[in-house]
Amino acid sequence: MISYILKNKFLFSSLFILLFTAIYYIFSHEIYSPYMTYAFLYPLFGGIIWTLFFRNSNFLAQKIYILGISILISASILQGIHDIAGTQTKYIVPYAISGSLVVIISFIAKFLNFQQKENDKKVKLCLIFFFVSLFLYSVYILLDTFLIPKAHFKEGNLTTKIQTKNNAVITDNSYESDDVSIKIDSKIFYGEKLYFADIRIKKPDKLKTGLAWRTFGLNIEQFPSEIAKEYGAILAINGDNYGCRINGFVMRNKFFYRTTLTNWFFEDLIINKNGDFSTIHESLTKPEHLIKEGAVQIFSFGPTLVKDGRIVFNYGKRYKYLKSKQPRTAICQVGPLHYIFAVTDGRLVMYKSGLEMYELAQAMHSLGCNIAYNLDGGGSTAMIFNGKVVNKPSTYGIKIIEREVSDIIYIEK
Repeated sequence: MISYILKNKFLFSSLFILLFTAIYYIFSHEIYSPYMTYAFLYPLFGGIIWTLFFRNSNFLAQKIYILGISILISASILQGIHDIAGTQTKYIVPYAISGSLVVIISFIAKFLNFQQKENDKKVKLCLIFFFVSLFLYSVYILLDTFLIPKAHFKEGNLTTKIQTKNNAVITDNSYESDDVSIKIDSKIFYGEKLYFADIRIKKPDKLKTGLAWRTFGLNIEQFPSEIAKEYGAILAINGDNYGCRINGFVMRNKFFYRTTLTNWFFEDLIINKNGDFSTIHESLTKPEHLIKEGAVQIFSFGPTLVKDGRIVFNYGKRYKYLKSKQPRTAICQVGPLHYIFAVTDGRLVMYKSGLEMYELAQAMHSLGCNIAYNLDGGGSTAMIFNGKVVNKPSTYGIKIIEREVSDIIYIEK
């Protein structure tokens, strides 16, 4: 049996991919992707087609067919990795299309009966070149998505002037000044501790956003505590981590950095010039309309948890993956210039496992939120108060450490 599997390249590939997927899911924190889950079907059904059409076909058609199936497998696994990480890339779709075209070419080579000797060195070298190119392109896609920084715009030092209020009173869990009142507290929801900051400000421009290294771009990241220090924030939470995606509206402090539509099915959060929250669907709204309406900040993540004082999130068929317990970050408006920042930990066994999305919605509703919105969570979840990390962030469940992110939402001193 084992010898048969080893000899059957397609069956062996299917079993190997199943094993790879199972191991990958152990570390995915209950986040799954159909592209990863069903990637094993490409070699499985590919083997059936091989048996029917290519087993006795010419050498060239066989190798082209294997190359095409290999490209499709790689594209599916790469898409799965991106889905699980919550990232995007523009390179996988043409990758998958090219794989399909190569499979079609293999059928053309079969039916035209191109004859080629198996020991033809030129053919072998060409095939080696294509397979090496396939590997290198896959590596490039991962590097481009997760490591290669791409700066598009730098703020300089014009956005924020750090001001220190001499009359501010600061304790371990509160801040009081002429313009800002913050009280840090925690409550237990579903056995998990939710840290939340009750915030009241007198001017809407005290609620701001900051970018890692004061730069807008992809893979431009910094620890939330470092970004908070750079901008002189008394309180901060991680934002929507826009830099791991190539689509979705991004507006920060009145500047529209990105206007490409997201393929995300959640709403965007809008904060206007009066400091009021609302949510919109990008496909139903034009950027120029948002500018005219006085938008100051736009976050593309979601989902919306509470709206008009009612819980509006429900799992449905599309949201089943949100039932997993994860570290979460949320922001809400209670009333005029009255807000709540909230985070809950997870992934570290000794610090519980986090909240489901609906549990987070219930928690925000119970805190009196009129409108509440989910931001990037997982290892990104962080709350910073007076330069110290309030919660216990962890990406991989190994140790307590902040994850570098693209942006923060903060309260200015």
